[in-house]
Formats: sequence, C-alpha cells, structure tokens
Amino acid sequence: VRACLMRPLTIGLTGGPDITGIIGHIPNAIVSPGVMIGWEIKAGKDDQRESQIACERSIKRHGGIYLVVESVEQGIHDTIEAVGPPER
Repeated sequence: VRACLMRPLTIGLTGGPDITGIIGHIPNAIVSPGVMIGWEIKAGKDDQRESQIACERSIKRHGGIYLVVESVEQGIHDTIEAVGPPER
C-alpha cells in the first residue's frame, strides 16, 4: 500500500496546459464552437518543457488554441486576440 501512495499521480495529457477549455458559442467569435483552448501558466524564468512544447504543437496542429501566459492581464489580452472580443 505504501508503494502505491508514493507514486506520482498524473492526470490528463503529459505536458498538457495548466488550464483547458472548449469554446462554446460566442457571438462574433473568430473561431468555431468546439475548439479546444489551453493556457500554460509560466512565472519568472520558468520555460516550457519539451513535453509542453510537443503538446502545444499537437493542439495547434489539430486546430486548437494554446497560449503561454505570465499574467492575468496577458491571458485576457491573448485570449481576446485568439477568440475575439466578448459581446457587450
């Protein structure tokens, strides 16, 4: 039992983004509903690992959106650039 508790637990895709979602219907969006979007959160001098770069390429190759962000403000800006502005 102890050996099982000491193993690392991996959930999801190796190298996958920290936050994921699927674009729903957004009026005037520049992407279609059903597109995956992923945000990789980085702080300071933290760089993407090889597995994260491979995952980014795969997501983009299949039509998804992958954003590397270092702040909330950048995340909001980059998301609006990728998806389109919210309806007001």
